[in-house]
Amino acid sequence: MDWKSEAYLNRDYSKLTDEEKLKMNADEILSLYLFEISKKVSSEFYLILLKFVVGFRECLNKYGWEKKAENDESILQKYQEKQQTEPPVVIPPPDDVIKKANELQIKAQGIPYSMINNTEHAPEICNEFVTIFVQD
Repeated sequence: MDWKSEAYLNRDYSKLTDEEKLKMNADEILSLYLFEISKKVSSEFYLILLKFVVGFRECLNKYGWEKKAENDESILQKYQEKQQTEPPVVIPPPDDVIKKANELQIKAQGIPYSMINNTEHAPEICNEFVTIFVQD
């Protein structure tokens, strides 16, 4: 689904196929989670949870491109290791990962990470959310 369209506003999420669910972006996933949980908790708890989810989304947008770049480097490194055993593969320095993350962001034309990516890297970003982002 095109992130620019507003078709997702009229989408029946209860009838999505597994393939369609895998194509949902992080914003859709977090929104659907909030919608479903809103039916099950008190309004006071929902407001606390809403703040938490919005904060996590901000963290996802801040660190998502970097985690995606790290993952791409990891996949490339594993491929190279399978292709050749010598010379040993050198782990790229963090500056290279940050450079690649910036390149990914530029390719995305400044669109927030959560609008065009799924939550694949969310577990990795939880560490940043708890140790860095919540502290700020």
